[in-house]
Amino acid sequence: MIAQSNKRHSNPFGIRPLFSLVLLGGLIFFVSCSEKTQKEMTEIAPPPSIPVPPNMLTSRKAFSSFSPSEESLKATAVTFNSPALKKALAFAREQGLLSIEGLKIEELKLDEPITRGEFAVWLAGFRKLPLQEPGFPRYTDVPKTHPYYIAIETVSAARLLKGNTLKGEAWFHPSEKIARDAFCDLYITLNKIETRRYKLDDFNQMHPATAKGPLYNFERFVDFDVIAPASRNHVALAYRDNLLEDAFQLSPEQLVSGGGFQPRRWVTRQEALLFFASQLKQ
Repeated sequence: MIAQSNKRHSNPFGIRPLFSLVLLGGLIFFVSCSEKTQKEMTEIAPPPSIPVPPNMLTSRKAFSSFSPSEESLKATAVTFNSPALKKALAFAREQGLLSIEGLKIEELKLDEPITRGEFAVWLAGFRKLPLQEPGFPRYTDVPKTHPYYIAIETVSAARLLKGNTLKGEAWFHPSEKIARDAFCDLYITLNKIETRRYKLDDFNQMHPATAKGPLYNFERFVDFDVIAPASRNHVALAYRDNLLEDAFQLSPEQLVSGGGFQPRRWVTRQEALLFFASQLKQ
């Protein structure tokens, strides 16, 4: 019995050495994957540059009561014909959200699409949200070294702009652009508009108060079928509330018989500023 026991423990192919070998291999694989994940996080490219100074979120003046100063209007009224855009630019300048001094109008690149990260910066500033800087980032693609880390964490903590979860990891997609119909989804979230009290026919028949008759109902948009089904009700509400005209400068006539809404078109920086300016009316 003793001889058999010694022979069993001296067997180089016994169960314990094999288990140790498997455990060691798993440990090496885990370390390798961890190093790869850490490397990928540090190599994430920052979103496109936007003229925002370091103190972009320091002011606490209420946006709803803002009245642009004569100096601000002179600085921003160079080539803009839209009073709403002038007011939005003046506000952004006075609040430190947008650096205008020393820049030419074309250098603001207002005709370029705004990214989710850039919109988060402006949203946190315009809403005067309490800034959040957690010790551990909630999003895989927004590490603490990301230039918009604080703004993205701030709007996410306020449940105004969030990312999604993929394979157990949260992603914000800060460099992604925002389509027009998705922007209407944001409008509903930001203004906490209740949608459940409306029926489908209510949405389809919505139109701005300035539009006369059923000819301008939402369901008559020339590209109605192109709008994402999940966003249609939100687009209808945005249309009713004049957002499509205020931000995108689309009249009811254009929407039902002209170029349409173009729901997959990217929202520009100018349109985002016009959106914030439209909030002054509320």
